[in-house]
Amino acid sequence: MGVKEAWTFDRAAGAAIWTPDAAGADRCAASTQSQVLPGVTCPALDRLLAQRDPVERAHLSRRLARRVADRLARVLPHRLPLPWTIPENSS
Repeated sequence: MGVKEAWTFDRAAGAAIWTPDAAGADRCAASTQSQVLPGVTCPALDRLLAQRDPVERAHLSRRLARRVADRLARVLPHRLPLPWTIPENSS
């Protein structure tokens, strides 16, 4: 299956999102946004990973998670099948 994407962070250089490069089997290309989690961008990762205050980091993490959930909700089917069935006469 392989790696779909990798994220790196360096305090001096900031965040980077890497995806497999179509030109070479063992090459990666820099990307400005995630292909796996829609809504995750390099600037958003920079803000989150550079934050040293745990309270602010938690706030940024929740905001990023909401953005990803919102974007995923737009592309997923509206009704996902339930993995179980509810009996008609359950008492």
